[in-house]
Amino acid sequence: MTKLSQVVLIDDDDTNNYMNRILILELDIADQIVVFQHGYEALAYLQGLATCPPLIFLDINMPSMDGFEFLEALNQLKLPGQQEMVIVVLTTSQNPMDIRRIHHLGKFEYVYKPLTDEKLVAVIKSYFPELALTLEDRS
Repeated sequence: MTKLSQVVLIDDDDTNNYMNRILILELDIADQIVVFQHGYEALAYLQGLATCPPLIFLDINMPSMDGFEFLEALNQLKLPGQQEMVIVVLTTSQNPMDIRRIHHLGKFEYVYKPLTDEKLVAVIKSYFPELALTLEDRS
């Protein structure tokens, strides 16, 4: 695996989306980066794909549809490739109730903002070891 086919960012904060996109571009880990500011948009997008993207970064505190509601709705769907999709909850919330609620909804990685090179590489090493090897080869 040389790159992920796609990384999806779901966050209502333009600055976070911009910075996260730059990190992903700098590490050159994805062929495509798709950004959404609301869970509704992201769900509609996912339902239109032939297969789910391999990696999603999801904020939990968003208007309209927050990250919890997004995960609840996603859990109701049966999308192609959904079981292989890695969802990283990327948030500022350190509230233990939020952490428990996320883990109650499924097995999701929980990472505190801001996303950094180190955190992004740790996610890649944990879930995409073949890609992690190519990152090591580039250094």
